[in-house]
Amino acid sequence: MHHIAQSLPFALLGLDSDNGSEFINHHLYSYCQRCGITFTRSRPYKKNDNAHAEQKNWSVVRRLVGYDRYSSKAAFEKLHRTYSLLDQHTNFFQPVMKLQHKTRHGAKVHKLYNTAKTLYRKLLERQGLTPDQQERLAKSCGHLNPLALLRQIDSSLEKLWALADHDRQHMPSVTVTFDTTSTRDCNSVDKSGLCLYTLRTWPPAGTSTIE
Repeated sequence: MHHIAQSLPFALLGLDSDNGSEFINHHLYSYCQRCGITFTRSRPYKKNDNAHAEQKNWSVVRRLVGYDRYSSKAAFEKLHRTYSLLDQHTNFFQPVMKLQHKTRHGAKVHKLYNTAKTLYRKLLERQGLTPDQQERLAKSCGHLNPLALLRQIDSSLEKLWALADHDRQHMPSVTVTFDTTSTRDCNSVDKSGLCLYTLRTWPPAGTSTIE
């Protein structure tokens, strides 16, 4: 947490987490008290309290890194390197839109979003940064090449996936359905006669197998 706070271009004033023990513990609470950080948590079983964080957990973490388990020091270092690259690419080069409001017209829902902008541009427009902070961010952005950054991310992900633990009992199960007339290799058959298979890995990790 201290490393994250030091890397932010502004002061960290508050932290709102879920109810996992990785957040709700004496060490993090004491750190927030020492640093004057307001520490709050979401309601139990209410994921929408942290809707934006949950969305990024899919679009940035799971969609790219995958669902594999990593336990070695080498994997930790490579994961840290991968997240550092994704941090730069997401904040400086990925435009995002925010839903302003939505209206229903019969069976159709009309959604209105604001103008797509990168998080870097949004931060500058808030005018909460000092001139020195703005200059440091501008230099960081100016030294980045988005295409080169993508190649670095791809290379780092390939090396990271090679370090994944391959203990199948820890891999999440995902059930998919195939319309087939033969059920000889199926795990089970549903009421409509469709064959159900179980995937023990997730496709983004590049190691999906069918049992």
